[in-house]
Amino acid sequence: MGTSYHISYQLPDKVTEADVQAAIDERLQQINDSMSTYQSDSTISKFNQLGKDTPITIDADFSHVLDISRQVYAQSGGAFDPTVIPLINTWGFGSTMTVERLQSPPSATEIATAQALVDFDSVVKQDQTLYKTKDGIGLDFSAVAKGYGVDVIADVLKDRYNIRNYMVEIGGEIATSGVNNKQQPWQIAIDAPIEGSTVSERQTITAKGALNN
Repeated sequence: MGTSYHISYQLPDKVTEADVQAAIDERLQQINDSMSTYQSDSTISKFNQLGKDTPITIDADFSHVLDISRQVYAQSGGAFDPTVIPLINTWGFGSTMTVERLQSPPSATEIATAQALVDFDSVVKQDQTLYKTKDGIGLDFSAVAKGYGVDVIADVLKDRYNIRNYMVEIGGEIATSGVNNKQQPWQIAIDAPIEGSTVSERQTITAKGALNN
């Protein structure tokens, strides 16, 4: 996912840390294999490389995140659009990030060309297959996939190991349950979004029950 993660939890009796880590690694790898634009052989990367009208089979994780994206796309009047990847690449971000591009912004013509390829309506799902009706269309689930990954790992802890006290963080997306190792509600520090801000300017949120962000 091009980021780091941090997971804290209360280890149950008769469960080893190695077992939990292996289950987390397996689930994260499944999500990466499905939706990581940093992974050239992932399902999403393969879809992005396909021409129009060429179907590809998608897994349940991909299908679920696609459906969530479609809902937000509709509810936002198209302001949220996961086919924004041509613009991401044009500006030099994402897996194709280059110093040269970041130091030299794209021209108005390059931006307009990329904008013409932002079109979620051209992505069609039929059962568990997906295709595009326009060449050059691609998907980027970065705004959804990390949060989905957090929920999935929380499910691994809860459902597979009956862990009730945990904090899962992937790239700033967070889920908590229960209490921390001091038997207190989880406290999540957030740096003030101000240039030059310091630790003293952090704000702290106390998580009561479960927090999803």
